[in-house]
Amino acid sequence: MHRKGIALMTAVSLSAIAMVFTGVLLYLATSTAKVTGMQRRYMASLEAAKGVAYYLMKRMDDGTFCGSMVDCSKDNQTISLDSTYKNLGGFNVNATLIKRVQVSLGNQTFELYSVRITASQNETNEHSEVEFIYRVP
Repeated sequence: MHRKGIALMTAVSLSAIAMVFTGVLLYLATSTAKVTGMQRRYMASLEAAKGVAYYLMKRMDDGTFCGSMVDCSKDNQTISLDSTYKNLGGFNVNATLIKRVQVSLGNQTFELYSVRITASQNETNEHSEVEFIYRVP
């Protein structure tokens, strides 16, 4: 009778250790998947923000940025993006002209644009933000 009790206690103890071990493994697997998903969404939103940045720089170079997209005479103005860039790749993208400055150095005159772009997915609180200063001769 005494041996059956020891065998029962051993079996229960080993079962409890196996269940704890399995629980830890499941927890690690799900937390890793969450972190990987967050990183993937962040990288995708960052690429969307960079794409809009390149588009805006092209418009600044072409001279079609001020007036048609934003009033460059005022600071902190929302840049109006067309629907293609406003919802780029499933991301909600917002752009702001922080400031435009005209600079003269000797006989050279150029403009500096300071811009902030934010890209986020609607169902998450995660977002990426790109700020840049761009010089147009």
